[in-house]
Amino acid sequence: AVLLRIESNDSPKVVATAKTVTTSDVFSGMLHALQQVINDKEIVAIMIGTTHFINALIQRQGLAKVCTIRICGPTTHAVSPMSNWPTDLKETIDGLTVFVSGGYFFDGSEISPLDEEEIRSVIRRALALDICTFCVCGVFSPCRSDQEKRVAEIIREESTTVYITLSHEIAGLGLSERENASILNACLRPLAKQTIEALHEALPGDVPCFLTRNDGTLLSSEDSSRWPVFTFASGSTNSMIGAAHLSGIKDGIVIDVGGTSIDIGVIVNGRPRQTQTNVRLIDDIRVNIPVADTVSLPLGGGTIIHVNEKEHTVQVGPDSVAYRLDQEALAFGGKTITGTDIALAAGLATGIGHCSVKLSSFIVEQVLDYVKELVTRNIERMKTN
Repeated sequence: AVLLRIESNDSPKVVATAKTVTTSDVFSGMLHALQQVINDKEIVAIMIGTTHFINALIQRQGLAKVCTIRICGPTTHAVSPMSNWPTDLKETIDGLTVFVSGGYFFDGSEISPLDEEEIRSVIRRALALDICTFCVCGVFSPCRSDQEKRVAEIIREESTTVYITLSHEIAGLGLSERENASILNACLRPLAKQTIEALHEALPGDVPCFLTRNDGTLLSSEDSSRWPVFTFASGSTNSMIGAAHLSGIKDGIVIDVGGTSIDIGVIVNGRPRQTQTNVRLIDDIRVNIPVADTVSLPLGGGTIIHVNEKEHTVQVGPDSVAYRLDQEALAFGGKTITGTDIALAAGLATGIGHCSVKLSSFIVEQVLDYVKELVTRNIERMKTN
């Protein structure tokens, strides 16, 4: 957590900072950090960057079953929703998928009119299956959104306790990518609502709260509960903007080293470089929403170093002890060799933990060579993007 003071037109000044380990419930660790910097100071706003939602997808936890309604008439049936998704993620999210009449051509003319009775039948099937989260995606809906909006109205007529995601509010042209982003958003809606409500209960009631968007701008907490997909990459985005501010460097490459991963990105004129093409937020699922142009590597302070003494081999990750670093790492009296232990043994870090770390030079050199090659290769990759 960082407390900034903003005076007139001057650049924000850092007043206080705090760092705590991530906790299993996310909130207690975050609130502990906030309490360390806020104290009795007058706070104008709180801005939060979090990987909570994308972590839920990675871990397949807290996700809602989704009824996906594609408004397409007789078109686009050859490629069904979620057709290129990992099987386990699709099974976790896919509650009901249907093709219904409707849709538009690129010029805004109808493929076919909506059949409202057909749509009501689908909604009732979903509700009978205890599905309360709906994703509505119409062909060429960014050009004309009337049918998506009407389907949303019908859903609300059938139930007032549902979550609805309309694809034209999520992304632009590109049916499969827009639909993917919309389904990801839909499955996170209940979790997002629960998360934002918990934030409001824990934070000062009179202070506005914002979440960082993927592009570095801000989204109100209320809108974040409606569109959680827009906050997926906010953790690395915050890091890049903070690095630019603290260093005074407006153009460069930022390397954000965390407990589980390293994110490498580029800042241009003090802002994260954006991309909207070939975006894969998770599990190679393509979406077409703007995000910071970054590459994530499975390497961090908590990365587990696997040593096979019989075969004399060393493997770095990809698994991590994550927030359990202070329980499992050698430096804290644990039995797991982590990236932090390697840094200590190599003399690249000091003052971490309470136990001396001694490892063979072979293990240390193998890991350092691997890290150097991996990071260097990806820095060069970001230079040429």
